[in-house]
Amino acid sequence: MAEDPQQETINLLTYRLNAVTVERDEWKAKYIQQNKDLGCEMMDPNGTIWDYAKKLQTELAAVTEQRDKYRDIASELIAMIRINVMRDTFKTATTEQVNEYLKQWIERIAAVKGGADE
Repeated sequence: MAEDPQQETINLLTYRLNAVTVERDEWKAKYIQQNKDLGCEMMDPNGTIWDYAKKLQTELAAVTEQRDKYRDIASELIAMIRINVMRDTFKTATTEQVNEYLKQWIERIAAVKGGADE
């Protein structure tokens, strides 16, 4: 006796689905094995590109902060020099006096540089 056409269609689709599932499982097993075989070769001892990007962003933030501190000190120093030139303060000053006056600025710049090394 012939089977019902709907049942034949269901059986055929079930057979095809099973065949596709088996093929998928075979490919999945091959993929997993390939990852196991090549896994240690694909690992970079220096980390991923994202680790490197994070490191660079951290370094950039530190350098940017240092640059901003230098810029602030330079702006204040330039303003101080302009005021003293307008007052003729440096006209009668000796080199030692100017060096002593600039000492505070040298110390501030050294502090910024020292903070970057830490």
